[in-house]
Amino acid sequence: MLTKIYYFLECLFVNIFHVFFFKKGSYGIMNRYVKMGFFTLLLAILGFSLVFAQSDPLKEKYDFALDDFNNAKNASDPGQKDQYTDSALQKFLEILDEDPNYSPARYHVGLIYYERNQFSKALEPLKQVANFDSTVSTKAVCNFYVGMCHIKLDQLVDALEPLQFAKELDPKSVYYVYQLADTYHKLNMVDKAIPLYEKVTGMENEDLATSSRFILRGNYWETGQYEKAFKACEQIAKINPDDKDNNIMLAQIYEKKKDWDSAISAWANVIMGGEADGQIYNRVASLLMTKKNNYNRAIEFFQQAEDKGAANALTYYSWGRALHKLKDLTGALLKFKKAVTLNANYVDAVTYQAKTELQLLDYDAALKTINQALNLKTSAFAYATRGEIRTKLYKNIEEPIEQIRELKCAIVDFKRAQKSANYKEFSTKYIDFCNQSIKLIVDREILVEDIDAIKCK
Repeated sequence: MLTKIYYFLECLFVNIFHVFFFKKGSYGIMNRYVKMGFFTLLLAILGFSLVFAQSDPLKEKYDFALDDFNNAKNASDPGQKDQYTDSALQKFLEILDEDPNYSPARYHVGLIYYERNQFSKALEPLKQVANFDSTVSTKAVCNFYVGMCHIKLDQLVDALEPLQFAKELDPKSVYYVYQLADTYHKLNMVDKAIPLYEKVTGMENEDLATSSRFILRGNYWETGQYEKAFKACEQIAKINPDDKDNNIMLAQIYEKKKDWDSAISAWANVIMGGEADGQIYNRVASLLMTKKNNYNRAIEFFQQAEDKGAANALTYYSWGRALHKLKDLTGALLKFKKAVTLNANYVDAVTYQAKTELQLLDYDAALKTINQALNLKTSAFAYATRGEIRTKLYKNIEEPIEQIRELKCAIVDFKRAQKSANYKEFSTKYIDFCNQSIKLIVDREILVEDIDAIKCK
């Protein structure tokens, strides 16, 4: 550019000198001046004269202010940084006093207020530059900062328009795309956030791409896109295989896919990371027991949950069920009672306590416990259990009519249980047993109307 200006001025001077000296008949003199270097000197004098004539006092002030601004950015000492920033701000404001339309100064005023967390003050100058500056890149930057000011002021909805505009002006800026995605995310507008986060994962900023994958993982999960969530988790696992939250989500996705072995393995990775919540031990134990029928291993995890202080009523109930499956009835009864101690309204635990007491031949305790369960909530299992208890209790009764009462009431319980498909065959078998027992007990001295008068709860 300077070379072109030089040759333009050279041609201009040659023509001027040509006319002047030609009229004087002394063109040869001019030629000697050029050869002697005077022409170059004259060009320099003219150049400096032009620069001086066209010098802008505001531009000089702006350059001084910009020097202070840059010095503030580079200063390591906080006090010195504040001094440079104060000086820069004062100079930029003085420029605006002289010329309110001087956009570069207004932009830096807004930027200084922003960096000093004075977001309300930063908004106005940045908006003005964004609205009136004709440079696309400047408009994009200012709209971005306007959006960021609104975010800092918890005005997320107001931040959307300037952030969208910044992205439209410069769609290749990963920062603009990411911040717009993040704002949609914070506003729970997941459907709009997802495609923007997906775009960031393909842009050249690995930190923001990784951050986007973390957020996408949760968004996919919330919207039921489990396969996409799974792929996002896999990508994160390659970068950070020990990430606790990632392994938790992987485990949850495996559970959704009914891949129980992989789910247990993922939960195990969380535990091995050393930051496992005690409830994760309960979760692994439950999977081992209900999905893999591995009761011994499940009991180990229930024990660890108790050791970590994470055992609750559900822990002890499930632990009791595992022991019950292993025929350790005494151990199971202790766990069921522990569950009921922690939650007296835990009807399943109360019912299984009664069932176990029945199996341990403690019929009186079993009947008392099962009545407690039925007072909490009626269920086919509870009715079937009480019916079974009554078929055992009647043998301990001496009076025939009372024996028949127990058997008749057992039939009533079994008929209630029959309403559930799970207990139809079981209850039918016991009803037949009760009817046969009644026939054996009945003698001619027992009046039929006495039997018919028996009422059961």
